[in-house]
Amino acid sequence: MLLAGRERDLERLMKALKCLPSVVLVQGEAGMGKSSLIQAAVALLRDRGVRVARGTCHPLREPFPFHALAEPVRGLSALSVDPLLGAHDVQALVPLVPELASRPPREMVRDEPASASSLFPLLTAVRALLEQAGPVVLVVEDLHWGDAASRELLLLLARDMPAKAGLLISYREEDLPASAPVLGTAYSRPSGVSGMELHLRPLTEEAVHKIAAHVLGQDLPQEVSRQLHSRSQGIPRVVWEDLAALHERGAEAWTVDPIAVRGLPVPRDFAEDFNARVKRLPPDGVSVVRAAAVLPEPFEQSIVTEVAALSSERGAEGLTAALEAGVLHEVAPASYAFRRVLGRRAVYGNIPGPARQTLHRRTVSALWSRPNPPLAQIARQARSMGDTAMWIRQAATAADQAISRGDTRTAVSSLHEILEDPDVEPDQLAHAALMLARIAFHRTEYRAICRALRRVLTAPKLPAGVQGEIRLHLALLVMNHAGEAGGHRDLVQSLEHLATRPELLARAQSALALREMTRSGEDAQQWLSLAEQAASDSGDILAASAVRSAQLTLAATRADRAAWDAAEHLPRQVSDPRLAADTNQTLHNVGDIALRLGHDERALRLLSDSRDMASFHGHASLDCYSRASLLELDWWTGNWHGLEQRLATLCEAHPEMAVTWDTRAVIAGCLSLARGELPGAVHLLRTASEKGAHYSALWATAALARIHLAEGEANEARNLTARAVKELSADHQWWQACGLVPVAVEAALACGLSEAVTEIVARFEQVVDGRDVPAAFAELSEARAHLRMDADPEGAAWEFARASILWRALGRPYQSGQATERQAEALIAAGSLGFAGTQLRNAIETYSLLGSTSDVARCERVLRDHGQLSPRPRGRRSYGPRLSPRELEVARLVAQGASNRDIARVLFLSPRTVEHHVTKVLRKLNVADRHAVEEALAQKDQ
Repeated sequence: MLLAGRERDLERLMKALKCLPSVVLVQGEAGMGKSSLIQAAVALLRDRGVRVARGTCHPLREPFPFHALAEPVRGLSALSVDPLLGAHDVQALVPLVPELASRPPREMVRDEPASASSLFPLLTAVRALLEQAGPVVLVVEDLHWGDAASRELLLLLARDMPAKAGLLISYREEDLPASAPVLGTAYSRPSGVSGMELHLRPLTEEAVHKIAAHVLGQDLPQEVSRQLHSRSQGIPRVVWEDLAALHERGAEAWTVDPIAVRGLPVPRDFAEDFNARVKRLPPDGVSVVRAAAVLPEPFEQSIVTEVAALSSERGAEGLTAALEAGVLHEVAPASYAFRRVLGRRAVYGNIPGPARQTLHRRTVSALWSRPNPPLAQIARQARSMGDTAMWIRQAATAADQAISRGDTRTAVSSLHEILEDPDVEPDQLAHAALMLARIAFHRTEYRAICRALRRVLTAPKLPAGVQGEIRLHLALLVMNHAGEAGGHRDLVQSLEHLATRPELLARAQSALALREMTRSGEDAQQWLSLAEQAASDSGDILAASAVRSAQLTLAATRADRAAWDAAEHLPRQVSDPRLAADTNQTLHNVGDIALRLGHDERALRLLSDSRDMASFHGHASLDCYSRASLLELDWWTGNWHGLEQRLATLCEAHPEMAVTWDTRAVIAGCLSLARGELPGAVHLLRTASEKGAHYSALWATAALARIHLAEGEANEARNLTARAVKELSADHQWWQACGLVPVAVEAALACGLSEAVTEIVARFEQVVDGRDVPAAFAELSEARAHLRMDADPEGAAWEFARASILWRALGRPYQSGQATERQAEALIAAGSLGFAGTQLRNAIETYSLLGSTSDVARCERVLRDHGQLSPRPRGRRSYGPRLSPRELEVARLVAQGASNRDIARVLFLSPRTVEHHVTKVLRKLNVADRHAVEEALAQKDQ
């Protein structure tokens, strides 16, 4: 685990050292893992029978000549090869290995210190030593601290390597004297010498996640590993020190959220190393770096020079020195920042208090002199100076300024700082809380906002109107972003505080109407009527806008065609940002409902417009909702290629939003099911069924029920679907197709509950009759087909065919393929084997285009069982060392953790055949067991 994220580097390093002679240069900044990598390489070299002589340079004030070679030469001489050396070679080595002076002939040995003048005799002796010891690798670490004589000797040696010797050198480029090449002059490997120059890069977020999970003993939330990676910037030493600090604090410190990571101190080793590098700078360089530690990043040369109180010429020289030393770097033309995030903190913590105060005052003065003073930055400087009054005043003004510009991220940051301070006056606290509450809905990182607002609600003497408005916005956050029922209580509680504020009361009642539409259409309409009255009483245009949004949303759930026309004609160009937010919300709501009713083309238009509008106005949450709905549309319309990656990307972009995880769980679960990855599918779908929002939970429940039916577990399928069907108590909820009604009918029939089935189908028919709900009509045909299957298989086949046509007309290929497959099943029951075979082949074609492995295998099994599958050509195609298509299917299922029994069930093969395929997969992938298949497949895909 020490080499997590460095496996590829080690592989390349060992490959470069495999063919001697070889010269390998490993470059990486402090803490990048050079020593760990070399240690692993040394162990592998010794396992191969290669001798290794290893030495390390040290940061001596005045290193003696050739001190980089002292340790490795002593190691080589200890290999019992020096008796084969000539007297002159022994004599040349004595200054580095004094114990050789005791060897005869003594008269030929002079005990003198090494000097640059002994370069060539020493080079000859070292070459002779390597030739006698070969195969051997000479390792010199941290050559940036080596003396000039050592670098010259190593340069000459690298240009004329012995045949069975290798040279492995590590160094830090930023610490080389005068930025010279590591060997003193430019070096290129001569002909016949292998090797490479390996530049160690920071670890990826995935590697940091693996290391953290290993050290802390369990998987981490993605936000925590992301924070660890961001803080360390992928430097292994920082990662390990941070994890050690977290481990000492106990599990509670890191399982909650990334706050524990952000609160960690700068690792001592890192701080000492970074500050030592700063101290080696000239005085003007130190002044520039200290000024940079106070300034907001990135900064320009002019402002850092002003804060450092230097002239333009001296400021330029100091900045240049800091850049050359790798303390600062240029992030864009004429724009600079610390090379390492923690470097800034390390330097800031090392500045004496009075000097810090002076730098902060200069920074405030410099920022105020700018044409458009950055108020948020000035507020932070004031807070660092201890000027509380100035800080709060500027932070509030900065938040106002940011909101007017649509920059809610900056506004939230400024307001959080005010709310977290215990000494803020009550009126200032209320003002800041209201500002934060009003913009909170458009942010997706809502958890910290919720905590801050709940703290404010406990403040004494908070005016009723303020408390009601805060609770209203808090409820909307919790219900929508977190998907938690607790928000409903906050929403109801807000009503009593908003009696004198009808413009906000209308918004609260509109939100309750939308909340109740998933339970009772009548209750939803009652709340909407109250909202309409409150909006009318207020005369407020924003209240009317909120009510209008709720009206269109409820009309859309009833499949009212007028709602579609009204949504299509909503203006996309809205200047007032508050009205734009309501329009944006309406476009998403109506588009999402259109998708669930089967109006896919309309849904695509509305959701795309919602996404574009959210992006333009900076409505991050609505952008997230729209993208999640568009990914659902990708599933229904068969746009499966890369869908799992798009889902992962959405979750990574908005990790706190419940909708992203609900969408990912149900869609990824359905994709896994279609591909035969049963264990993964069951886990994902069960998660969505138990924890997902209303529609996602119903969709996942339907998919789980299909799995139970395929496994012959009719009672489990019936129990699942019966509970879900009870939730469809409101008429309009039956119109949102999620696959539940057909599978509920099938499960009930499998349990012999024909009367219950008749009631479900009759209820479904009554609800959808005369409605513009195309997806529900397709599902109704499927439900009717199941009802007729036993008594009238020909009639059932006709109903399934009708469903297939309806699904195809909607542009939903997978659902069409499933209906076609069920049509074939009914035709077989009716004795029409020939037509059934044709329909099964049609279904196979659809499934194959989608990559639905399990469905293809099932249809082919039915064709084989009924003699409808064309015989294979004589003989089998040879794939040699490559995996055949069937072997690849088996390999992917093994990688998912499927057992042989699972694979046999998914691919409709015998367990013995699966065992044969697994054996061939392991052999062709050159792995010892099933656990290594996933990694081997990933390497083949690269």
